Amino acid sequence: MQRMSNKYPLAWALKKLGNICSLLKTKHPPTIDMAVEEVDLARDCVGIEEARKHLQPSENQASSHDRYGSRGSGSGSGLVSHKTAFCEPTPPRCGTIGCPLSCDLVSKFRTMDGTCNNAFETTWGATFTPHRRLLPPKYEDDISEPRGGKDGKNLPNVRQISRELHSDVNFESSFASLMTMQMGQFLDHDITFTPHTSPTCCVSNPLKECFTIDVSNDPFYSAQGRKCLEFHRSEPCGNSITGRREQFNDITAFVDASQVYGTNPQIISALRTFSKGLLKVYSTQNGDFLPKNTLPQFFQGAFMAGDIRVDEQPGLAALHNLFVREHNRIAKFVSYWTGYNDEKIYQITRRIVIAELQQVVYGEYLPVLLGEKQMNEFKLNVFEDSVYDVGVDPTITNSFATAAFRFGHSMVQGVVKLINSITGNTDSYILQDHFFDGPNDVFVNDYEDLLTGLTRQPAQNRDRFIVRDLTDFLFKEDGASFEKQYGTFSGQDLASLNLQRGRDHGIPGYDEFRCLCGLKRIGELSEHTPPAEITETNWKVIAALYKNAEDIDLFAGAMAEEPAAPDAVLGPTLSCIIGEQFHRLRFGDRFFFTHLSQVESGCNDDALAFVGNGLRKLEREIIRKRRLRDIICDNTNIKQIQINAFKLPSYSYDHLLLNTD
Repeated sequence: MQRMSNKYPLAWALKKLGNICSLLKTKHPPTIDMAVEEVDLARDCVGIEEARKHLQPSENQASSHDRYGSRGSGSGSGLVSHKTAFCEPTPPRCGTIGCPLSCDLVSKFRTMDGTCNNAFETTWGATFTPHRRLLPPKYEDDISEPRGGKDGKNLPNVRQISRELHSDVNFESSFASLMTMQMGQFLDHDITFTPHTSPTCCVSNPLKECFTIDVSNDPFYSAQGRKCLEFHRSEPCGNSITGRREQFNDITAFVDASQVYGTNPQIISALRTFSKGLLKVYSTQNGDFLPKNTLPQFFQGAFMAGDIRVDEQPGLAALHNLFVREHNRIAKFVSYWTGYNDEKIYQITRRIVIAELQQVVYGEYLPVLLGEKQMNEFKLNVFEDSVYDVGVDPTITNSFATAAFRFGHSMVQGVVKLINSITGNTDSYILQDHFFDGPNDVFVNDYEDLLTGLTRQPAQNRDRFIVRDLTDFLFKEDGASFEKQYGTFSGQDLASLNLQRGRDHGIPGYDEFRCLCGLKRIGELSEHTPPAEITETNWKVIAALYKNAEDIDLFAGAMAEEPAAPDAVLGPTLSCIIGEQFHRLRFGDRFFFTHLSQVESGCNDDALAFVGNGLRKLEREIIRKRRLRDIICDNTNIKQIQINAFKLPSYSYDHLLLNTD
C-alpha cells in the first residue's frame, strides 16, 4: 500500500512529479515541513493567556503582516495558518505536539476524524483543529478578553440589541422553503461545533470564564425574576503563533456527513450494527428511526446520531433520520450485489452518502443562498468537474462559525406546519414546545407530514427579525423555565447568545468585514446616511444602538443587509464569508466527489498527494442526478414533492408537484 509521510521535502516531490500532472499543480505550493510550536491544551490555556498579558508588546505580539497575509485561495491566503503535528495516529487534540502522521494516499475512504485529507498538512480540517481567521481577532486586551467598544467604551447590551434589532416580525420568503432553514442547521452540525462547558454562571461568585448577559432591565426577563442569562466562554485552544486566544472546531470541517456517522470513536461504534454495513435504527409501525440513546454522557435527548445536537428540534432529527435510512437503503444494495464484509460495505456506502450530501448542498442548497452570480464567482458549480488544490486549507473560519453561518436563525418559523402529501390536510406544532422531544412526539408520529411541511411551508425571510421561540423561549422546558430555580416559562435568547459569542471570540466589527468583502466602509455613524446594502429603517435601529460604526457586531450588521441579488437569500457580507468558506470546503477536500479520481489523473504513485480522490466519471454523473427530493422519495411513502425541495412549489418551474410513483 502506497504511503507518504511529511518527511519528503517539497523540491523532491515536485521533481518526482515532473510533467505527469502539470495541469494539476497548485497555484500555491504547500508547506511540507510540519512546524512544531509550543501550544498548550485548553485546560492550561487560560493560565498561559494571563501570563502573556504581563509581557511587553514587543515580546507578546508579532506584526500583523507576519500573522495575517492578503486574502487568497491558497495557502498564502489571509487565513492564519495553524500548523500542528501529532505523533500518534489518533484523533488529534488541540495543541498536541509530536510527529507528522503517515497517510494512506491510495485509500478511497476518508478518515473519520478528518486527518490525512491533506497529505502535507495532515490536520487541516480535522477534529480539534483551531479555527482560522479572515481578519485578526479584536480582543479588549489584544490577547483574550472579549471585544469591547471603541476607545475603551462598553458595547451595547446584547439583550437590548436582540430586543430592538432582532425582534419578532413576520416576513415570509417568496421562494425559499422551510427546508432551506432546516438543511442549514443540519449542514452546520456537519462542519462546525465550537465546544464550551455549561457551569452555572448566574451566581454571586462566577468563574472567571463566565461572561453572563445582564437582563435586569429587560421587560420580559425581569418580569419573571431573571436578572442574568447564562453564558460561558468557548473553550480556548492555545496558539503561540499569534499569541492570542483561539477557539477550535470539535468536529471535522468537511462536508463529510459527520453528523450522520460521528467523529468520536465511542459514538461511531454505538451507531453501527457491525453487520452488513448497516446503521442501528429504532423500528416502529411508522418505519425506522434513529436509535434510542444509550450514551447519556453524550446525548441529552431520546435519540443518537453522529452529532450530539441531533434532537434539538423535530425538523433537525427528521433530516438525521432521512440520511440514516438512505445509508441503510444503499448498504443493502451493496451487500446484495457484492457480498463484501461489513467494514467494506459500510465505507463504500458512507462514501456514496457523503457524495449525495455534497451534491444536495452545492447543487441545490447553496444556489438558493448565494444566487447564480456568487455561485460562479466562488466556483461552486458541482455540475462541472474540479481539481483538488493541495494548497487550500478547508479549516472553518471563526467568523463563519460564530456569526455568518448563523443567518438561518432568522429563517426559523415559530409555528411549523405538518402537511399530508396525499390529502393536503394540515396540522402544526409550536416550536418552543418541542425542544428535545421524547421518542413518541412529532418526529416519530408525524414524520412524513413533517418532511412534506418543510418542503411546502415558506421559510421566514433571511433578515434581521427572529421569532420569539428563539429569542425568549429557546430550550424552554415544559412546565418550567430554562433556569428551573425561577419557576417561570422563559428560556434562553439565541440572538443574544450569537452576539455574545462573537464578542467572546474577538470577532472584529461589521465594518471591517465590509471592507474585507469589497464594500464601502461606513465611516461616521449617522442614522441619516445608511450604507447602500441596508434600508433606512434598519439603519435607524442600528444607529440608535451603537455609538460608533466600528462597534457594530458582525452578526447584527450582516443580518440587516438586503439580499445581494433577486435570486439570493444572503446579503453581500454574508455571501462573501460563506461563499469563501464553501470554496475552501470543495477545493481543499481531497475526497470531494467532483474532483477527478486518482485513476483519471494519470499520475504515478509519487504524485498522489497532489491529486484528488473523487469519484470516477460515471459515478459522478450518477450522483449529479440525485436531489434531496429523490432521497426523500426513496425512503418514505411521500407521494408528491417538488423538484427542488429548497424552493417553494409555487416558485418558477417548480410549481409542478411531480408524482413519485
